[in-house]
Amino acid sequence: MFTRIVIAESQALGLVSIGSKRCYSSSLIPEIHVDTEGALPKAVKRGTGGRGSFNGHVVTVFGATGCLGHKLVPYLCSKGCQVIIPYRRDPLYSRELRVNGELGQILYMPYYLRDPEAIFRACKYSNSVINLVGDFHDNPSFTLEDANFEGARLIAKMAKMAGVRKFIHVSCLNASANPEPVILRKGSRYLKAKYAGEQAVRDVYPDATIFRPARMFGAYDRYFMMIWNRFNRINYDWMLWNMGRGIYKMPVYQDNVAEGIMKVLLNDKMQGGLTIDCIGPRRYELHDLHTYFNKILDAEGPRWPAIRDLKLSPHVWLWWIWRRLDRQDFPMRWEFIEYEHVTDRTTRNNPTLEDLGINLVKVEDRAFTFMRKRARAAWVPESFEEFKMPEEPPHEVVH
Repeated sequence: MFTRIVIAESQALGLVSIGSKRCYSSSLIPEIHVDTEGALPKAVKRGTGGRGSFNGHVVTVFGATGCLGHKLVPYLCSKGCQVIIPYRRDPLYSRELRVNGELGQILYMPYYLRDPEAIFRACKYSNSVINLVGDFHDNPSFTLEDANFEGARLIAKMAKMAGVRKFIHVSCLNASANPEPVILRKGSRYLKAKYAGEQAVRDVYPDATIFRPARMFGAYDRYFMMIWNRFNRINYDWMLWNMGRGIYKMPVYQDNVAEGIMKVLLNDKMQGGLTIDCIGPRRYELHDLHTYFNKILDAEGPRWPAIRDLKLSPHVWLWWIWRRLDRQDFPMRWEFIEYEHVTDRTTRNNPTLEDLGINLVKVEDRAFTFMRKRARAAWVPESFEEFKMPEEPPHEVVH
């Protein structure tokens, strides 16, 4: 039985005015009135189900302009999904997503993360919603809690009111109400906000599927690009807390996470309410992993030590003084540094990507391709005999 949601517009959506801004009041959420007379299905299959046809899935992807969204949207289009992409920034940031589908297969819709009416419009024609919205640090428009918790809660509520049947939320590995502190005394706000976002989604969608990826790597990601960026590496030095000793990471390939989302989305028989830990096939000590990256970047030598201790670096104290002066262009974000130095741990009884039947890709399979072009003196042509592939870093195989 298909339903049609009959809902009032601006007042019923809980819009209140504070000065010149429109805000959302959770106490003003209206009751959903269901009218089953003459209702029509949202999706009718057309064609074989591949690109250029329609498989019956209308999917709204929030946060599609991020690194994971650029991998997920091509998968959705190749399977014949109708994709709705809400965007907040200039359309130029999302224009490259349009070529992944046929004419009319990808639709754009402007929205604002604090505007429930715009979010409702983006969801009301869909039968599935995927939330990829999140950020590592505060910015002038949104705090960590706004992006990772309040935004997730509002998207889930509006999707529920629009009658969306399947909700997929992407969180973060190690998300916890009380994360173990490494550098900051109170632990990572980012991990706390991600955990609060998970609980908010569960309150609205008990059968929602939550993905908890570890640090993701891939083309034009926020991991490899951060490491080879010279502004992040002072004189080719990479600074880690305590030299990265005793900290273990399990990076996961972006395409593997996108494949896992597709498995859940297209399988109507899969059990709902799962929390899936997305980890790579190998476990590395942070020091060994960054030493391997330095070898690819040709950043080792008498002038370029591989790694320095972050807590002994004079730059840290200069940045601390800069922050104490309340300068807005503060170049160092402690929340992100705290998150980077938390050891990856999975939760017992949570399935992984391997349980979904996905062949995982190792860091060594992609690091050279994506990072070698940014090596020191990369503009100098080198013959095949001049370069020696660095040895794989010490690792443990994750079972």
